[in-house]
Amino acid sequence: MLRRPVRDVDASDKRQTGCGASFAIVSVDFEPAETYEFVDTAPERIPGRSPAVTDEERWADILRFHAEDVRHFKDVFADAMRAELGEAAVRVVLTRFVHHTIDSSDRGFAAAARRAVRELHRRVPLELTEPVRGVRARDSGTYFRGDSYFSEITVDFEPAENYEFVRRTDARRVYADVVDEGIRTEIGTPPVRVVLTRVSRQNVDERRFGDVVVLAVRQLRKHLRERATGTETIRSVEDGLP
Repeated sequence: MLRRPVRDVDASDKRQTGCGASFAIVSVDFEPAETYEFVDTAPERIPGRSPAVTDEERWADILRFHAEDVRHFKDVFADAMRAELGEAAVRVVLTRFVHHTIDSSDRGFAAAARRAVRELHRRVPLELTEPVRGVRARDSGTYFRGDSYFSEITVDFEPAENYEFVRRTDARRVYADVVDEGIRTEIGTPPVRVVLTRVSRQNVDERRFGDVVVLAVRQLRKHLRERATGTETIRSVEDGLP
């Protein structure tokens, strides 16, 4: 997957306002490897001791809870990174990691893994030598009120001189725009023609519809890895978001 290391990928999010808080300071390196590997080299950060904490037993409990939180959030990040990269032959080196006792969450660190992988694919652009057709992805579920929803797309990816998006479906333009924007977010603008051939949806707004684009890009990456090892196949991806 990688011919050379990709260093200092900052995937941090420092929001600490209201219910939108999502504090996660994370930096990683990506290195060539024979198989997938996750390595933790982030320096351990010991919380400062408040003068009000005079009891040694209480301070020991604080340190223990801090260590447990760090381990938990690192595991969340590592699991999300593995889900994003799949079986890619790459070594992920965690070089910086800071959490907040109140404003950090599992969702925030999973999102950090996605940001890191997006940046990796921007720095190492997608290269196609032949078309990949019929990439299908489906996202479905049930809202809290009990209504079911689904969205499904089929996309072709073709070699091109520059990035190009083509709509070959009668789906509303707004949903085609969501696909175009989502693919640009995930892979940047490599020299690839993206052809949207099918859109199907039910009870899905534009924000939710964007989730299926992530699944389609994951399917493309997986297919390219399989092609490189001689085991290529196109199969659909459904409900694969963490």
